[in-house]
Amino acid sequence: MLWTKQISIIVLSLMLATQGCNNASQSSANTNAATSPSTTTPKASPSSQQAGDIISINAKEFHQLIEEQAEEIPVIDVRTPEEYQQGHLPHAVNINIYDERFKEKVLKTVGERPAVMVYCRSGRRSLKAAEVLKEMGYQKIYNLRGGILEWTESGLPVLE
Repeated sequence: MLWTKQISIIVLSLMLATQGCNNASQSSANTNAATSPSTTTPKASPSSQQAGDIISINAKEFHQLIEEQAEEIPVIDVRTPEEYQQGHLPHAVNINIYDERFKEKVLKTVGERPAVMVYCRSGRRSLKAAEVLKEMGYQKIYNLRGGILEWTESGLPVLE
């Protein structure tokens, strides 16, 4: 009987410790967001107040989305212009994530459309871009998981 109580106390302690860690990481994330420098962020749509969804999809799904909805959902290559010139996806427009006018160029290119597709070389810069787009108010941001590297490995077309 004593053994069962000791095990119950250990399990309960572990559960509380785990919950405390989760709350601490959430508080830390909220604190970081609250203390980050504020900048004027252009909004994709004045009425969009909710945070959008970042949806990472594989190359075949991304290709299908381009084939079916490229006219409605813009495709943004967030790599450098030099990388873009070496090869890019069909329908892609190059807007370098490191360009200081990135947001301005996105608004000029994408406007107030609620959705956008983004990709880069391996998927890291496009995730960063997706976060920026989400902050700008875009509701659905489709990210090419694995970037153009996964795209070419899947045998999908690249334009030069």
